[in-house]
Amino acid sequence: MPSMSNSELHLFVLEGVRAESIYVDKLEQHFLGKRISVKCVYEAEIYQLYKQLKAEDFAYDMVDLLKERSEDNAAILHEYNRDSFASVYLFFDYDAHSTMADDGKLQEMLDYFDNETENGMNYLVNDVYDLPKQIESQSNIFKKQLEKHITHKCPEVAVLSAFPIYALDYYGVEGLKRKLEESYEN
Repeated sequence: MPSMSNSELHLFVLEGVRAESIYVDKLEQHFLGKRISVKCVYEAEIYQLYKQLKAEDFAYDMVDLLKERSEDNAAILHEYNRDSFASVYLFFDYDAHSTMADDGKLQEMLDYFDNETENGMNYLVNDVYDLPKQIESQSNIFKKQLEKHITHKCPEVAVLSAFPIYALDYYGVEGLKRKLEESYEN
């Protein structure tokens, strides 16, 4: 992940209002520093986003898509376009229980949203705020979940929290260690 300064603006696209927004607030408070982000809520599952993007052959502008999605997003983003943001991060739940759930579509989304400065970077979320033990891409995490958990006779889901992975991507190992040490000292 490229080094980013606090002067660059970042767009966070969240699945829901509550938990994801709290995590982004915590990231800003403990890691990112002063407000450098704009948060918008898609208010639907990742599979609905997939359906909308696929219908447009993935030829879309994320900011325009969000403005059209809700009046709240339109108000938040009224002075912005895609070029306003150095990076776009998407935080969506895995939602295997969804009637629209499709692992192939989810893999396609992870492959498409794999660069925060281009199409955006998608992170799968659960409600745990723990640090990962090693660095893995979201796509590799999902593939391992399919292999070890989801495709079994009794499927289960083992999702790592995306927020610490995001912090690790953003700062790198040494930078994150410094940030954590600083936060423990305060």
